[in-house]
Amino acid sequence: MMWETLADLHIEHAEASIQQDRESIFKIIEDGPGFHSTNAALAKHLQRWVVMSCRNYRSVRADRQSCTAAHEISLCLRLSELQMDVGAIGDAIETLTEGMFFYEMRKTVISNEQAANLVTMLGKAKEQIGKTDEALDNYLEARRISEIAGTLLNAKGSQLLVNIAILYRKRGDVDKALTVLQEAQQIQESIGTAETLDAAHLFKNMGMVQVQRNELSEALRLYDKAMQIHEKTKTLTTPHGAGLLNAIGNLKTKQRNIEGALLAYSEARVIRERTATLLTPGGAALQKDTGKAKLLQGDIDGALKDYGEALKIRELTGTLESSGGAALLVEVAGMKLQRGQADEALQNYERARYIREQTNTLDADIDKVLQMGIAEAKSAIAHLDAMVAVAASARSMEEVFGDGSAFVLELQGLLGNDVPSRPRKTRPLSFSEEIAFAEDTDGITGWTCCSAVRRA
Repeated sequence: MMWETLADLHIEHAEASIQQDRESIFKIIEDGPGFHSTNAALAKHLQRWVVMSCRNYRSVRADRQSCTAAHEISLCLRLSELQMDVGAIGDAIETLTEGMFFYEMRKTVISNEQAANLVTMLGKAKEQIGKTDEALDNYLEARRISEIAGTLLNAKGSQLLVNIAILYRKRGDVDKALTVLQEAQQIQESIGTAETLDAAHLFKNMGMVQVQRNELSEALRLYDKAMQIHEKTKTLTTPHGAGLLNAIGNLKTKQRNIEGALLAYSEARVIRERTATLLTPGGAALQKDTGKAKLLQGDIDGALKDYGEALKIRELTGTLESSGGAALLVEVAGMKLQRGQADEALQNYERARYIREQTNTLDADIDKVLQMGIAEAKSAIAHLDAMVAVAASARSMEEVFGDGSAFVLELQGLLGNDVPSRPRKTRPLSFSEEIAFAEDTDGITGWTCCSAVRRA
């Protein structure tokens, strides 16, 4: 399997025909990026080469007259799956669209099973870009086709049911999600795949449902079962294993075991770096979850850095224009507003609102959060602009009157009596002392005033 191969890349174990060359190369790596970063870069390069080679192979085969529609669709399915695994969602949708063209043109020579696989894969791609309603429609259509063909009771049918359950969970319908997952489990048990990677994926998703139901002990039990399967099948160092560690981290975050959560996230990141799958939607989710844990620790700078990485990954993979991308922007905006970066916060809020309007994912609760955030950001910007004007006015008046009395008077005129009069001193306060006084008496206003003066 490609992911195990990429995860097992270790340049530090490489040999060379000349030992001195080996030592020189290793020293360059050690003094530079280090072996871990170099291994990750090599894995990414090989990954791109594999995808490009598969795409070129499909193009060559498609040009041959001997290539049947069934074979063309099979190639589309394999290539699109690989493209989605590496985060090339747009390329995957383009490949699947071509496959759907062949399907619509040659339905009579395409098996129902292959048709169901094609529609399922299209649903996966749409799910990645946030079109969850369309994705669910695709999955349900694939289920209908599979039931007609009598092919639901196999490994692919079980995977399809898991995909359907995931979207039910994301919609908040956890009971329906659990019912469908139990149906998938019955299929796995009947066909003897209860100890495979598919089963680990199933148990992970059952655990995520239990977390959403706040049944944390049951969720942990299910995660343990998934972990045992990964260890038994030696697949923990794959993107699926990283996904499980991410889910475990989320459970620990919910339990407020932040150190344990960050450890799980760190292990998941190492796997994604080693398999060159950090720049994927799964990698974006990992960075966001890591940032959330750091935010609960009070590390706003660290959280913003991780959220920023998540935004970049979503932009690179074409998944920012989705409900998940909008939610990420809202969280980033809230942190920036908390740090006094009102301009940047407003930009993020406005972009989130635009995305939700374009993707038709607005609801009353989300709209309320967005409107409140936008209003607060605009208020902060207006307040800061007013402080700049006050600071400039006070500076001019200080030159005339020789003290800082005008500064507090101007503030009281602007803000009512929110800023108290300064205590009497034996000499007039300087302008800088007035600023310090405002900072002491009103933390927020004082900080804003000092910022305004620095900008003025």
